[in-house]
Amino acid sequence: MQITLDRENGISLTEQVLSSLKRMILDGALGAGTKIPSTRELAAELGVSRTVTIEVYGRLEAEGFTRSQRGSGTYVAAAPIAAAASAAERSTARRTLHARSAARGPQIGFEPLRTDLIDFRTGIPDLDAFPLTAWQRVQRQVWSEIRPRDLAYSAPEGRQELREAISAYLRLHRGVDCDPGTIIITSGTTQAIGLITSIMTGAGRSAVFVEDPVTKDIPPIIERFGGRPRAIPVDGEGLQIGRRPRGVLPAFVYCTPSHHYPLGVTMSLGRRTELFAFARRSHTWIVEDDYDSEFRYATPPISTLYELAPSRVAYIGTFSKTLAPALRIGFVVLPPELVRSGRQAKWHTDLHGGTPAQLVLARFIDEGGYARHVARMRKLYRAKYRAMEGALAASFDGRAQIVGDPVGMHAAVRFPGAKFSGELLRRIEGLGAKVYPAADHTRFPERFSDTIVLGFGHLRIDQIEQGVEILRRVITGRAGTRRVNGR
Repeated sequence: MQITLDRENGISLTEQVLSSLKRMILDGALGAGTKIPSTRELAAELGVSRTVTIEVYGRLEAEGFTRSQRGSGTYVAAAPIAAAASAAERSTARRTLHARSAARGPQIGFEPLRTDLIDFRTGIPDLDAFPLTAWQRVQRQVWSEIRPRDLAYSAPEGRQELREAISAYLRLHRGVDCDPGTIIITSGTTQAIGLITSIMTGAGRSAVFVEDPVTKDIPPIIERFGGRPRAIPVDGEGLQIGRRPRGVLPAFVYCTPSHHYPLGVTMSLGRRTELFAFARRSHTWIVEDDYDSEFRYATPPISTLYELAPSRVAYIGTFSKTLAPALRIGFVVLPPELVRSGRQAKWHTDLHGGTPAQLVLARFIDEGGYARHVARMRKLYRAKYRAMEGALAASFDGRAQIVGDPVGMHAAVRFPGAKFSGELLRRIEGLGAKVYPAADHTRFPERFSDTIVLGFGHLRIDQIEQGVEILRRVITGRAGTRRVNGR
């Protein structure tokens, strides 16, 4: 039978014999209809207990590799289930998949953050500043108190403890006076937008008004859940609802009024008033993504749309930017009349989120750890923003223009006269920095061909300054270095 056994490798003899016979059948060494030795004969040949071969033969037959005939013996099945692909075909498939992965990289999800250069990726917090010690302390407390019933299935809207903690935090820090019963815990903004789209579209309304520019992932999510995104332009005052397509009644309007992505502008009071008036006239929902609102560096926090019209606004928040993306915890506050359908949609999506992490976060918020962490991160990001602002001013003599307000972990920067073509981006990357064009997030790329989005949350100040120096060398075409902040 050409089976070699290794009695020192830690794998049981049963598994070794079984694996060898399966491989011989799949590779064609034992063809369909071939009679194989009896359990007694094979045991004697291999020097193993007959108990081993009896178990092996039983498992082979159970999995469809063999068939037994009373009084005749055991035979390889005419069409073993697992033999649909030959060994050569399986090997070719593995090589093809590996080649495609190597050639194209990840096809879905985020590409790994580049560590071999200064990567100005947006949306990544300073994970070195994550409050690991405090988090682990709370986690130990929660797990020491957890009850068996806490490990069972839970409610789709999330743990009551976390919804109460979020409600209290929002009331104190964002002016959002919401009942915990209107909150649904999600795995982040992505799930929240999909859930909202699924419950708001329909009844003759599938159009969704979306800011332009907008995070490039938002329109595909809306489409995936039945919506039809329609772009509404954004300028220095935010969403221009007056430039909406006429004759179209949207299911909802998606906006980021506190800190627009990617331009960084804050929606003005006049624009907010226009948006509310439109929503009332057209019986349209407003979806407010409160993006980066925790990190304002020059002005106090801006009021939310939800605060002004809680019956008309769905409010989205996430802990991915303030704590860590890996936690996968966010939330949406729904208008009361949508709560029931929102819970049903959440149940159909994933039943519910992970209970232990929700309990830990709830305790972390209740004990004040979250508020203290946000305050520390606000100071840290303010220093990074100022460093980037100073480096740009020194390197470009004031010609580089930061668009929008000093808020959040990124800035959109215009370089009048520049055009961030593929060639220019490759030259920047060749010198050790990676930047991202604002044109990637709009239907009208020519309007923003001179603008890039610089995420700085995860970078050190010296990396920010080095990255700006690389931009200066490429964009101005001048070698040498500039002194930044006295260095």
